[in-house]
Amino acid sequence: MKSKKQLGGLIFVGCMFAGMGFGYFMDQMLGGMFIGMGVGFIGRAILLLSDREKEVTDYQDHGEG
Repeated sequence: MKSKKQLGGLIFVGCMFAGMGFGYFMDQMLGGMFIGMGVGFIGRAILLLSDREKEVTDYQDHGEG
């Protein structure tokens, strides 16, 4: 799980810097940064939730019965 959190952090930072770069070229660096952060948070959440769903499915497959 730790590697998923690290990957999620990299996704967040990568999206933030991509948004800042895009915003810089559009003369709206702050707006680009906020959009990049939003996309990064959503990407990180999707990554972490997909891992959580896998854990729930594994528990149901091997759960108490």
